[in-house]
Amino acid sequence: MNMEVMLSRAGRNRLFGLIFCTVMSLSIIMAFYVSGQLLTEDYYVANKLMKGFIGSGNIDTNSRLCMSSSVAGYKRAFGSDTVPCSYEDLEVADLAVLVGSNTAWCHPVLFQRIREARRSNLVCGLS
Repeated sequence: MNMEVMLSRAGRNRLFGLIFCTVMSLSIIMAFYVSGQLLTEDYYVANKLMKGFIGSGNIDTNSRLCMSSSVAGYKRAFGSDTVPCSYEDLEVADLAVLVGSNTAWCHPVLFQRIREARRSNLVCGLS
């Protein structure tokens, strides 16, 4: 059954009421696992939705899981849990190798800085 038929049969208020009741009945077993790339405002809205509207405290972000593994890796490889380079280092590097990373989506600020550095430091006309 398509959405138009559902809306014409049940009416919007009834449909939204049904969705609301279903969500509220599942709030104890419902959890959100949200991206670590959200802006502060997005985190705020996700937390308000989960805690304030749905009524569940079961919300966590990828940030904690992602950063805990990064910290462990940095400590093991470099002896410190700090990032081994700065944005400026990447901007003046002759070569940057990214493996298994969708930098444009996952790190858009860094991606823009690398792209701009690449444009201003082209060697041999390669693009």
